[in-house]
Amino acid sequence: TNRRMQKEASSESESADSSTFSDTSDSSDKPPKRKHKRKHKVRGGKDGYIRRVQTPDDVLCHYKAILKTFLRTRSVSHSCKQHSVDRNTIALTAIIAELQIIATPELHIPEFQGETLQKYAKKCKDYLDTKPEVMSKITEMKHNRELLPIKYKFRKEK
Repeated sequence: TNRRMQKEASSESESADSSTFSDTSDSSDKPPKRKHKRKHKVRGGKDGYIRRVQTPDDVLCHYKAILKTFLRTRSVSHSCKQHSVDRNTIALTAIIAELQIIATPELHIPEFQGETLQKYAKKCKDYLDTKPEVMSKITEMKHNRELLPIKYKFRKEK
């Protein structure tokens, strides 16, 4: 601001010395205000919009996206950050997605009946406990990096 005042003072003295002094513009006494650009919220496209996961299909979609990123980054937590999904959320619902990936017509996986995903994940865990061959196939796929290397988590019931 001091420099601006000095420039204004020097320009006033120069204009007073000049023979072509004109009083046509009174607004020249004040320097023009600078316009500031307004900041706009950045809206992402389809990928930027994060929706709440409510069905097993949504879980599978998130899981596959994170798996694809994991193969590139080699870090589950970094992959989750890139997709703006909490790592614990993936750990809570991973069992659902893994069962859907492995699902064949011979396997009769539990059906989703509109309950919470937490209850459905527990159903899937109970199903895996009764089918050790399916569980061994999942662990084998995790070792081959075909599935995310996440241990299952379950919230305690209140």
